[in-house]
Amino acid sequence: MLLSRSIFLQLIFPFILASGILTFILSMETVYRLIYLIVERGVSVFSVGLLLLYRLPQFLSVTLPLAIVIASVVLMVRLSTDNEIYAMNAIGISYWQIGRPFFLFGIVTTILR
Repeated sequence: MLLSRSIFLQLIFPFILASGILTFILSMETVYRLIYLIVERGVSVFSVGLLLLYRLPQFLSVTLPLAIVIASVVLMVRLSTDNEIYAMNAIGISYWQIGRPFFLFGIVTTILR
């Protein structure tokens, strides 16, 4: 149980980082269009900020699943590089038990989305 909680908590930072980076990359085209509105049309920055905020759920619907995959892969590579997966397997923890926190993290993120 403690090991599952540790793996689950280690997924949070890469997930947040990947979500932020992917959302930033995906929103750059919209930001470019909104800057055009500010410069050429004289629209207020507050209104443009609201437009960007309203588009945020659309961006997150694409970036959150990708961020889950990226966070899972990053953590699995780190665990494999440090030979922690082999150590867990050597003390009797099955691969299914090691993968359970990854599955639960995906379910929790999907529910909160």
